[in-house]
Amino acid sequence: MKLQKMSRRTFLAALSCATGAVAIGDTVTSLSHRITPRGIIIHHSALPGEESIATIETIHRNSGLASFYWYRCYNIGYHYIVRSSGEVIACRPERLRGSHAKGSNDFIGICVHGNFDSATGSDFLEGAQLEATRKLCIMLLVKYSLRVNDIYKHSQVDLYTRCPGDRFPFDRLLESVRTANHGGIQ
Repeated sequence: MKLQKMSRRTFLAALSCATGAVAIGDTVTSLSHRITPRGIIIHHSALPGEESIATIETIHRNSGLASFYWYRCYNIGYHYIVRSSGEVIACRPERLRGSHAKGSNDFIGICVHGNFDSATGSDFLEGAQLEATRKLCIMLLVKYSLRVNDIYKHSQVDLYTRCPGDRFPFDRLLESVRTANHGGIQ
């Protein structure tokens, strides 16, 4: 095996990435993580209140969900997080394989802050957060020529979870995306 020289930046990015499972300095690694999104998977953070992005990042990094992509480490497995204020935070590039739903990581992962499971949480999705989630879904559907039927709850692709919870208004979200009809969404 021939060792390659790498820049200090590449070395530090690789060192900070928790997975350790990538070939450092190898652009093929970045290419193998590239996807064409097949759809969208909706999650909830399942954490109480308005936890910080740093909390989610720590949980994901410690769980081995980080990815090294084009000389940068992305610790959060979701592509987007929607805060209760309606702020949308991009966590990893859309074309980077996610780390949010085993077997379905070629879908865009959207995490909505809050715990919408009546067994463990008390949050309700409404107002600015619901509207931001709707707009994000519409934008992604149009961008990747997807349909409303390509939006799933995490529990639909992983039978061992209740995510995003029984209080998450999934049908209402789908209906509001469907009736928006931006760009001929079906």
